[in-house]
Amino acid sequence: MSDQESGDPRQWYWLEIAQTMPAAQKTPRTRLLGIAIKLFGNKAFSPILLLLKIKGAELYQQVARQQVDFAQKTLCDALLFSGSVLALLAGFQLLTASLQFALWCFGLTASAWQIWRNHRLATPETQLDIEASEMEKLGSESSLGLTGCLLAAGIPATVSLKLLAGIKDQPATVLNELLVHYPRLAPNTNLSKALKNGLTLSINLTITAIGSWLIGISPQYWGLGLVMVLFAILAAGILRQKHVTMMLLTTWLACFALASISHYI
Repeated sequence: MSDQESGDPRQWYWLEIAQTMPAAQKTPRTRLLGIAIKLFGNKAFSPILLLLKIKGAELYQQVARQQVDFAQKTLCDALLFSGSVLALLAGFQLLTASLQFALWCFGLTASAWQIWRNHRLATPETQLDIEASEMEKLGSESSLGLTGCLLAAGIPATVSLKLLAGIKDQPATVLNELLVHYPRLAPNTNLSKALKNGLTLSINLTITAIGSWLIGISPQYWGLGLVMVLFAILAAGILRQKHVTMMLLTTWLACFALASISHYI
């Protein structure tokens, strides 16, 4: 994890924590975790690090919160529009193959539109931002560990040693005070375009694939019922907001009712 923050003060943060821990034993779990961190990085993998209660991962709590919020919003959009499309088509009594085809068309189109929107709304990185980032990396590399970083920032030696001892013992207990004295340690909470696009694509395609599979393996309309129940469970269990779940259910029922009325008129 320290290697992922190479050239940044957070590298020293992880090295200080690593000194207090025994050597990790090579197990399938640690190998998988190491591969995932190398592939995705500490920031992108921060929700899992917090879920696994990795020592020191609280540093990425704000980043993880941003990711969870973005994933929940993307999931809500996917459930709302996918469920509405299925409810409309079911109201017109279309066949199973038509429901599956429409669901895949919508899933791919929605993914492409949201990825384009992520690129359009992304804040461009200026040359000054790049130069400032490089300057910060060079300074942290040349300092003598996290203690040197704290002392170079003008923090008194007694406070620096106290914070350093807290990091080695229980990082979560001193993290707020540490970030107040040394805010450069906090990771950037802005999500990268690659991370946003990855979350968008994985959520939309997962919803589409599961929905299409359930519709295809079940008898006529039973599969659709299973999909709508699954969507409702996902909304209630992951979004955890009653008004959002009720809004989704109301929208789906309204779409089905309007399509059914139009079909029989």
